[in-house]
Amino acid sequence: MKRVFLSFFLFVMICMIGLNFSSSLIFGNLVSKYLLPELPISSSLWRDRIRGGLHLHMEDFNALPPEKWDEYIEQLQPFFVYPITLEDIGQLPLLPDERNQLMDGQIVVREKATMFYQRILESDKAVTMGPFEGEKDDPKYYRDLTRGLYHIFMEDFKTIPPENWKGYIRNLQPYFGYPISLEDISRLPLSPIEHEQLMDGWIIIGQYKDSLLFRRRVLDSEKVLTMGPFDDIGAWNHVIVWSTFSIMFGPMALIWAVPFWLKLKKIIAAAQAFGRGEFDARAKLPRGSALAPLAGTFNDMAARIQRLIRSHRELTRAVSHELRTPISRIRFGLEMANTADSDPDRRHYLAEIGQDVDELEALVSELLIYARFERDTPELDQEETHLALWLMQTVDTAKNGFSQIDISCRIETVAKDLTAKIAPRYMARVVINLITNAGRYAKHQIIVSLEKKDHTCMIHVDDDGPGIAEADRTRIFEPFVRLDASRDRDTGGSGLGLAIVQRIVTMHCGTVWTEPSQLLGGARFTICVPLVGTVLPSLPN
Repeated sequence: MKRVFLSFFLFVMICMIGLNFSSSLIFGNLVSKYLLPELPISSSLWRDRIRGGLHLHMEDFNALPPEKWDEYIEQLQPFFVYPITLEDIGQLPLLPDERNQLMDGQIVVREKATMFYQRILESDKAVTMGPFEGEKDDPKYYRDLTRGLYHIFMEDFKTIPPENWKGYIRNLQPYFGYPISLEDISRLPLSPIEHEQLMDGWIIIGQYKDSLLFRRRVLDSEKVLTMGPFDDIGAWNHVIVWSTFSIMFGPMALIWAVPFWLKLKKIIAAAQAFGRGEFDARAKLPRGSALAPLAGTFNDMAARIQRLIRSHRELTRAVSHELRTPISRIRFGLEMANTADSDPDRRHYLAEIGQDVDELEALVSELLIYARFERDTPELDQEETHLALWLMQTVDTAKNGFSQIDISCRIETVAKDLTAKIAPRYMARVVINLITNAGRYAKHQIIVSLEKKDHTCMIHVDDDGPGIAEADRTRIFEPFVRLDASRDRDTGGSGLGLAIVQRIVTMHCGTVWTEPSQLLGGARFTICVPLVGTVLPSLPN
């Protein structure tokens, strides 16, 4: 469960980061421009930022008769980057609650933190500041906002002796929502360019940790008035937005994550069981699960590994058994040859040893071929092949080993011009293996035929032998399987020929099966492969 909550935590963090970037990149600052300024914390922070300047205004208004207030505002306006006006409170577009706040002497914040109102003393007038225009993420925007405030400070400093400046600032500090202080220029960590700008009367932007602060030289003195560092207006608002987002979508993510994790644990448990040697372990998930493809891939891999391990075990057992018989006969033949009383007997035993060596060589060759096909899928050099001509040549090649059996090839009229994309060498081995298998049990005749059916070509190998029982028609394609009765061990063979046939045909996206022969009465083996132009499915495992 720790991983579930870790995943949930990561999901929330990703959502928070995504929200932060989306507000500036995807939605063009919709969040930071429209949503955040409406939040209570944003209004409160903006009110704290502006109340110190408004306090200075109120002190100046208090020192002037009301008829001079308009003139005072006109004199200040050039030093401010935003409009400052005097308005009748009754004419302001305020809500009832906002009007009550204004009459109580509070600062009213409106228009997404771009308009500010405060009542002037006990009059029916209000000073209006705004709208504030500019990019709130740009430090220069805040520097421009401080320009008018710095002007009021400088005018006040002109009327106060320098020795009283610090006391003046100390008395004003409670009215400001951020630090204000007087500092010696020599003690400030300034670059040469910043020092030069400060001496020229510029407002320079500094930084304290992650917050901004502003500095300006006080008149022609060696003192600097520093305002800031400023609290990040957006920080708490983003926390609120992110928290709200997490509360809204977090449970949904958790509802999704817990079942996801439980299903993932099933895959982990199956993999661990498989690693312990339980090769039949599988991950069973609903088909509609998001992890179903992963579980399916694991199950396919596990099935293939299990099949390879089983094949390896069967191969090991079969090899030891299959090799034991010819080796025993060779050993027996050597002993008999060594104790033979006459040369004809000795030559007879040596000839039998030669036959056993040939059988052993054929067995090893079949084993190597089968192991190669079972281990991996070799590349097939497939080419478009004229099937009738290729099949007749292959049958002619296979005839050489059967002088006592009539082997013929029949091509249907509609199949004379059939072409298929095959690997001629591998498919020739398929046909030869089937003819060899039929030759062991046929009495007199084998017929190989080619016909067309729909979009496939079919190659049949019929014999007049005893046939194959229905229960054995699938098992016969398994490696090292020999049938009893007429198809017993005495007929020879390694039991791998038909297994190789099935593997090669499968590699060609085809199928192979056996059934009773209606033509000759024995067994019929049929190969079915797609013709040229047919869309082939993916190669099966």
